[in-house]
Order: sequence, then C-alpha cells, then structure tokens
Amino acid sequence: MRINIIDNRYASLKIRILPSAGRVERFAAKELAWYLYKMSKSGICIEESFTAFDKEIFLTAAGDCHEDSFVIEAKNNSIFLSGSNPRSVLFAVYELLERLGCAFPHPFDEYIPEKPTVETEEFSMQWKASFRERSLFQAFFLLRKNLNFDGFVPQRRRPQIAFLPKNKCNTFIFSCDYDRLDLWDKFKYQIMDDLLDRGLKIAFVSATMDFFCPESFEKDFGEYGDASYITKRPQWYKNNVLRIDLPEVQEFIAKRYTDFLLSHPEFSTITFAPRKEIISRVYVPENMSLMDLWMSFFNAVARYMAKHAPGRKLSVMVHNDLLALGESLLEAEKNILFLFRTDDKINMHYSFLAPENEEVKNAFDLLAAKGNEICIINGSGESGEAAPYWKYAGDLYKYGKEKGICGVWEFGGHTYNMLGLNFRRCADYYCCCSLMADVNTDTEKSLEKWAFALYGGSGKFVADFYKEMAETHNTLTSERCYGTKEKFLTLSSFRSVQKNLAFAKEALTNEEKLKKTGEKIDSLEVLTAKSVKYSPVPGFEKEDEFMK
Repeated sequence: MRINIIDNRYASLKIRILPSAGRVERFAAKELAWYLYKMSKSGICIEESFTAFDKEIFLTAAGDCHEDSFVIEAKNNSIFLSGSNPRSVLFAVYELLERLGCAFPHPFDEYIPEKPTVETEEFSMQWKASFRERSLFQAFFLLRKNLNFDGFVPQRRRPQIAFLPKNKCNTFIFSCDYDRLDLWDKFKYQIMDDLLDRGLKIAFVSATMDFFCPESFEKDFGEYGDASYITKRPQWYKNNVLRIDLPEVQEFIAKRYTDFLLSHPEFSTITFAPRKEIISRVYVPENMSLMDLWMSFFNAVARYMAKHAPGRKLSVMVHNDLLALGESLLEAEKNILFLFRTDDKINMHYSFLAPENEEVKNAFDLLAAKGNEICIINGSGESGEAAPYWKYAGDLYKYGKEKGICGVWEFGGHTYNMLGLNFRRCADYYCCCSLMADVNTDTEKSLEKWAFALYGGSGKFVADFYKEMAETHNTLTSERCYGTKEKFLTLSSFRSVQKNLAFAKEALTNEEKLKKTGEKIDSLEVLTAKSVKYSPVPGFEKEDEFMK
C-alpha cells in the first residue's frame, strides 16, 4: 500500500509535533515542509497537538540520548519519525526526504526532484550510528592578533553547516592553529543559530595548551596578561619551553583550561595538547621517559577536571611525536578522551592497515589497548589530488570499530571549505559520511548515488570514472611507493580514465547543459590532470613532447 503525502499539488497529510517540542524538532518540521514544497510546490501544515490525526507525519524525540538513532514507520496513511534525541529527529527527516528522491551530495548543490505527487510505499526502518562522534572539518591559519578572520562568513559557512546533519554528521568542529580560541567568542554569533537549530555538538580542535599559558604578549590570544610569560616566570621554563613536570605549572594550566571549559558550555570538546614544535623539547626529569612525562602531565590536568568539572572529558590530541603516547608505562585517567590525529604521519595513498603505515597503526594499537575512549582525527585532506580515499576509508573505520573507537572526524585541509580546496574531496567525504553513519555501507553504491545527484544522466559514467581511478591507483601503487601529496597518474593512465569523462559529456541532456553540469565534468577533468606525474622518474613514462 502506498502513502500519499502530496496528491497533485494538494497536501494529503499534516506534519505534527508536540506542543512541548524543542527548537530542533521544530526546525526539523520546518525543514520537512520546506523540502516537500520544493518538490511539489504545495504547502503543508505544521500542527502542534498531543492528539494524533488520521493522516499525519508525526515527529518526536524519545529522549536526549548521546547516541544517535531513529525509527521511521510508514503505514496506515501516516508516517512516524522518532529520534533518540532531537538531532536524530532531524536525521530522520532527511532520511525520509532521501527515500522520496532527494539527495544532498554537496553543500551548494542538492538534488530535489520536482513532481506534483509525492508518495511512498509503506516501510519500517531503524537506524543507529556506528560512531558516537562524526564530522568533517577544515582548519584556519591565523598566526598574529591583527589578522582578519572571515571563516564564518554566512553565505559560505551556513550551507556547510547544513550539509552536516543532512549526511548524519553530528558535530561542528572549529579548528584554528596557533591557539586562537579567542576567535570563537568574537565571531560565534554569526553561526550559532544555525548550529542550535540543528542540535549539533560543537568542538574546538587544535593544540590549545599554549592558549592557557602563553609565553609572550604576541602569543597571548586569551589576554591573560603576563602572569605566565617567560619574563615573569623564568623558573617555569627551560630552554624557552614550559616545564610541564612542575606541579605548580600543571595546576595553573589545569585551572585555566577547566575555567574556560565551564564558561563555554556550548563546547562538547576543547582539545588540549601542545604545539608539535615543543613536544620533544620539554625538560624530561631523570628516570622518566618523554611519553611518561606527557602522560603524567595529562593525568594531572584530568584529575583536576574530575574534581572541578565532573562529567566532562579532557580531550587530548595525540599528534606528531605524541602518537607514541601509548608507549607510556602510566595508565591514563578514565576521564581522558584521546583524539588520535594521523595527518602528519600517515601515507594517505595507502590503506590505514597497509605496511607503509605500520608505524602509525602500531601507535594506534598501543593507545587503544589502554582502554580509554579514542576518536580518530583523520588527515585525509592532506592526500594527493584524486587519490581514491573513498576506497580506503572503510578499512580504517571498520578497524577502529573493532578497537572500540567512539568516533571519526575527517580533516579536509587548511581551507575555508570542509570538502577541501574546490570541493576536491566531495565524492570521498560523501562516502565517508555514509560510513560514519553505518560502517557496513557499500561505498560503491554511495558513490553511484552521489554521482547521479550531481551529474544526472551522466552520473553513471562519472561513477565509472571514479571506479577506474581507484583500480588504476591500486595498480600503480603496487609498483611504486608514493608520498602523501605526490602525483601518481601516468599520461597513458590519465587518457584511459579520461574516456569516462568524455562519455559523461556525450550523455548530457539539454536540461543538464543548462544547469552547467558539463562545467562540473570539466572541473573534474582538470583535477585529474593535476594528478599526472610528468617527470621522467624510473617506472613512469617520459613526458610527451608538448610537455617539455
């Protein structure tokens, strides 16, 4: 039996929420009404009532659980959407819209079918996220106090925030190098309503330790004053690096970090870690290893937090030389969440489990064995042009799931766009979102869905292009080792995969040409050309004459 939602531009159902519904549930109802209007050009009523209607789409949150899950029941001329928390109700709305033909492949490009009648077969489904923490993000560089920050410009940022819940990501991450936590308080008003409407968690991800104990005025972004500067506290420093072995230093930093965390309840996570430049330069007392020193320091901060901010986690970013933290003989405090960041060490041209990444995998295994919660911050945005990360993400996620990690955050690079420069990780991250939501997702099917949504009738050939690129990449990487950002295509392999794009252009309809779908294919071709290795390196073809 089919359920008729819109019949020849006339709404057959009403959307119902409870009078006690909160901000996110109300936003979910408006989103559903808005997209149904986009599809059918028909208005649909949103009613507040404790009493059920004969024909309705009922949205409700069953509680406020930290784990994201929802149920959709479509039967007897009504549709019931129930989430484990308000955010999950919004996820359920987007799931229903996708079943009605919509797709959300790109922050600035959605696929909304236009049809006067909108209907669905009866169905029942349950969904529970594979990981508690899920996000895509980018980072900004701001080294000095007087540099302008325009990372939250609404017309650029709002579509990217909206993209997250449409693809079942539950966390917005603000990442800015050089301890610029001050930027959040100055600019959060530009995006806070968008975040609150969607019930997204908010996390700050950067090496923030220096923010709470700056060594000079130039680095005092929090305007704490000179109480901890080298000039005023030389006994706290050795070789211009903070002495984290001193109990008074540990308590000083722990108090400032905890006070900041308590004064910013909107943050689910504020990452705590040193700059990579100082990890190995700290003073190490006799009879103590470097990793034992850092673990002892993190434990001291965690114990202070457990006393003064019970229930909150100390989120420690494990990066660069700190990747070896699992080698410490000390047990970590249970209120520590480790954020394992791979970007500077891992070779993204290979699976996380490949021999080329053995050092990183072993470091991860040692840390996971300690039993604390771990979220992987994966630096896939650092990988080379057109490397098929969508093929490798599943290996990493499944392995992490086996090891009990609580989340995955994908890092798109240093750009204003969380999908990478010119959205070059668009296909990869669409598949990643599917895998974060359900680690057993078939990425090839996700890729085909993404290609159809962006390229219409040409989507089949675009999907074939990506699949052939993955096969070509596997063949070439079996012959030669690549660096993280190196080009890998030969000229002959480029011409081979290029044929799929030629077929895609030939398949364009007049409507798709008006939508400038051909220009999207051209951009993909340019991106692929940037992956060609022109230099006459052993094992590769020599350059064509025209390239000399």
